[in-house]
Amino acid sequence: MPHYKLTYFDLRGRGEPIRMMFAIAGVPLEDHRIKMEEWGPDFAKTTPFAALPMIEIDGVKIAQTVAILRYIAREKGFAGSDNLSAALADSLADQYSDFINAFVPWHIVNAGYAPGDKDALYKSAYMPARAKHFPFFEEALRKSTTGWIANTPELTHADVFIASGIEMLLSLDPNADKLFEGFPLFEAHYKKFFAHPKLQKYLEERPDAKQLITMPHYKLTYFDLRGRGEPIRMMFAIAGIPFEDRRIVFDEWADVSKSSFIISITFPCHSSSGYAGSHNLSAALADSLADQYADFMNAFMEWHIVNVGYAPGDKDALYKSKFVPARAKHFPFFEEALKKSTTGWFANTPELTHADVLIGALLEVLKRYDSQIFIIYRTQ
Repeated sequence: MPHYKLTYFDLRGRGEPIRMMFAIAGVPLEDHRIKMEEWGPDFAKTTPFAALPMIEIDGVKIAQTVAILRYIAREKGFAGSDNLSAALADSLADQYSDFINAFVPWHIVNAGYAPGDKDALYKSAYMPARAKHFPFFEEALRKSTTGWIANTPELTHADVFIASGIEMLLSLDPNADKLFEGFPLFEAHYKKFFAHPKLQKYLEERPDAKQLITMPHYKLTYFDLRGRGEPIRMMFAIAGIPFEDRRIVFDEWADVSKSSFIISITFPCHSSSGYAGSHNLSAALADSLADQYADFMNAFMEWHIVNVGYAPGDKDALYKSKFVPARAKHFPFFEEALKKSTTGWFANTPELTHADVLIGALLEVLKRYDSQIFIIYRTQ
């Protein structure tokens, strides 16, 4: 017998119907579950389409959930008893894929993968998709004399794919108790599938994994300026994480400040997205450099608030007494860090860190006020 190895995240999601199909077919499966931190460009290059799930059959790699399901179903007699029933099962599995694609705009917002109004998208994308596609499955089951969706004596890959998908949907739909409303045969099919004798052992023993990873919703509130908000926006962009960029006008600040418990520059995504250093030591070095730049800013703040007009004073005198000495004291620290770096990043990391983003973004602002800022220090 071939050796089958499934690689997917430690989630149910798109890997679960494959695991169920193997369990029903009674075929041993190496269930390789990776952590989210393991996934990245290098790992993606090892897969056929830069995505998971992927199955390896004696070293041959195959991707795409339905293709994998169909393969094992054909191998073990679960793809339909003849070409016609196999085609019908394929068409219903593909139709369920169309249903998924139709509600994806709601799903990616609901799961936190993109910003947006999930309630509005539930009504405009998900509900119409359900109203359009569920009748197709209900009608197929009305025509079936066996209770399986392609009217086959035994279930097919289509039953596995659809029922597993419905299990996930029941965990996502805020009105899950009404999911089958108006579709009694579809509900009966779901119950029939999960009562299948060959599935019970797997259901009893399967890990208590999440259906999918939901992303936190990030909301940045700052003025419609670059300033201290810009390095945060840059960090999110580099990390590829969606966030809501709320830009307020100064008249709104009095009300907003009442709900703000702290005013600071923070990077909520740098650690979880792999931009905090490759290990604890490099992370500490990056933190120290970011903190040192904050000390530099505090050292010239008296000049800055006069220079931009927030307070009265002699900006030229303060430039000489505050900014120039602060630059003379702190820039050598950053120059020295870069001399020691073999990568060009502050903490000598293979990829930039939050320290590079913070310092680079704020130097962009500072350069507007002092065009000579980099004289002498050219390693930057």
